[in-house]
Amino acid sequence: MAPRAPRAGAARGAVPGVPLTAKAPIPPRVCAPNPGAKWVDGLNAHNDYQNRRPLKNALSNGATSVEVDLAFDPSGRLMVTHEAIGDPEGREFRATYVKPLIDRAKKNGGQIYPGQNGKFQLFVEVKSKDGVKQRKEAYEKIVKAVKDLPDSVEVVLPVSLIVGLPGQNPVENPPPHITFSQGFTACTSTAERGCENGERCKVPDQLDPATPKDPHLTAYAEHVTVLNGSFSDCVSSNGSLTEDEKRKYQELVDRAHAAGLKVRLYEGPDGSKRGLSSGKFFQCAIVACNNDQRHDWWNLQIAAGADYLVTNHLGTGADWLTHCGSPKKK
Repeated sequence: MAPRAPRAGAARGAVPGVPLTAKAPIPPRVCAPNPGAKWVDGLNAHNDYQNRRPLKNALSNGATSVEVDLAFDPSGRLMVTHEAIGDPEGREFRATYVKPLIDRAKKNGGQIYPGQNGKFQLFVEVKSKDGVKQRKEAYEKIVKAVKDLPDSVEVVLPVSLIVGLPGQNPVENPPPHITFSQGFTACTSTAERGCENGERCKVPDQLDPATPKDPHLTAYAEHVTVLNGSFSDCVSSNGSLTEDEKRKYQELVDRAHAAGLKVRLYEGPDGSKRGLSSGKFFQCAIVACNNDQRHDWWNLQIAAGADYLVTNHLGTGADWLTHCGSPKKK
């Protein structure tokens, strides 16, 4: 995918302080039952590297996006890990994710799933001490590692990774295959736009086309494609879902889609928890392990037309999405 140029009339000649629209709104997503589908739109493998077979488990279940955490090992390689340093299993980023996707696309006529219209997405986070020098090195190594990905694969990096880097803002002029995600803005007052009804979070002003902004933000908004936030920050602090919380979540998704942004919320109720390696699950008593709350949350995401079902349970998630709801209690 070549870098996108700003849309005609969006930045050049625009007047400071007027609303600007960087990209077209996303139409409401409607779930259509499709048992036996070769891929499952919206199925997102949370912390995919913790599965017994990273990437392979996701692909075998039809996931269309995976989340990968990276950190430097002592020799300076970017390794797949949830820790800030190193990787006990020695999985290097390019070898574990980039090269297998390249090889798979070559076998499938350039696509990850033959016939798939959308792009397969790699959500990449970097665990670091947050120094500008280390983040700059990580960004440059990621760009180098993914430069030969096929056009059918897109890498989504957090805006926070490149904040404060020297030179031109990379969000405004990303290399091929790369777009960005940004967090929601926490609501602190009902006087704020998007917070009038007691919402917990909102679309950031710099990405909301209804909020006046300077023209230079148009290029920035063009390349931020996903709003990435926490379930507890934006929906519910205790995991239960009231009718009011459901309504506010629907409104949040609608506003994000009106701004041309996809919605990804992580750490929602997801059944039993998975350990940090080997794909093993363990029973627990915390809210995130409550199956009834998981059912409510997954049903809400389908009803709201959210873009990603973030889960550790790929088989159950695939079953759920292809049936537009649970075919059986799990």
